[in-house]
Amino acid sequence: LKLVCFFLFFAVMWLRWPVILLLWVPSLAQVQMYCGKDNCYDVMGVTRSVTEKEVKKTYRVLALKYHPDRNPGKDAQEKFRKIAKANEILSDPEMRKAYDYYLDHPEQQMQNMAEYIRLSYAPKTPVSLAVIGTLIFLSIVQHVNHKWRYDFAFRQLQNDLVFKRRVNELFQEQYGKSKAIKNAQAKKLKEEIGRGILDRGEVHYGGDGFQLPTYDRLLLVQCLMLPYKVPLWFLSTLRWVVKYYILQMAYSKEDAAYVTRKRLGYTRNRWHFEGEEGQAQWLEKKLWTEAGWDAYQEELREKEREALATSGALRRKKRLMARGEYFESDDEQ
Repeated sequence: LKLVCFFLFFAVMWLRWPVILLLWVPSLAQVQMYCGKDNCYDVMGVTRSVTEKEVKKTYRVLALKYHPDRNPGKDAQEKFRKIAKANEILSDPEMRKAYDYYLDHPEQQMQNMAEYIRLSYAPKTPVSLAVIGTLIFLSIVQHVNHKWRYDFAFRQLQNDLVFKRRVNELFQEQYGKSKAIKNAQAKKLKEEIGRGILDRGEVHYGGDGFQLPTYDRLLLVQCLMLPYKVPLWFLSTLRWVVKYYILQMAYSKEDAAYVTRKRLGYTRNRWHFEGEEGQAQWLEKKLWTEAGWDAYQEELREKEREALATSGALRRKKRLMARGEYFESDDEQ
């Protein structure tokens, strides 16, 4: 999703938003282009072969002549405005090129309008700088958000009794009952131990193991790593297809562990926390095969039925059914 958003943003910046805006707002077709009904070259009294240096020189002369502070005439202000507009167009090589095309092809109204709006209202900042700036901004927001989520998870876990007990156990193992450690220092050490537990993935908040924010997970870094990661992903996918779909080879231990972890929805930290013994127990279930996965799903459903059989809700339902006071809902039926 992040990559899709990035490429969409790049496409918009490449096409320039005024062109898109032109398609959305029909009233833009009424905008007055370039020098309006006047010819920019005639306004400045030059020919189409005039150089950029000559344009600037001519503008300085005409600006001194028609500037409202120097020329109190009735038409001086309007004349000065037209000269300034003509100079703006003819002194910009890209704008002048578009204007010359407009003079030579007046019948291409939509194309001329789109090009004029692009040059007049598009950001002057290069597209590459705009994209890099946006990625940097999004990466900063991403890092701040990740840091906030990490701190929030830790604050919530500090109120958990099981978490407190685990922290105290590790504190006793490392420092014992040392009287040299004061209360403030002990509190700080316990916080460090607690953050270590969180970083190792021993606890899971919100269904996922929270990790300390790292720079390699930032959007900017991931985009910079794309030229390296995409070929690796392609080769890895090709190897997987050839080994397990074409040649029908048995899964290696690493690949079997990978498929198992993905099917369980475990993060790398969560899988690592299982330890060798826990990982071996999961691998014995052969969850990478359809038969093993179906058996595991049936095992979960059986546990749910056992839990429901001992729940108060089921006993209450049975009592109501015995008295004829329970009616099944449409979902239950």
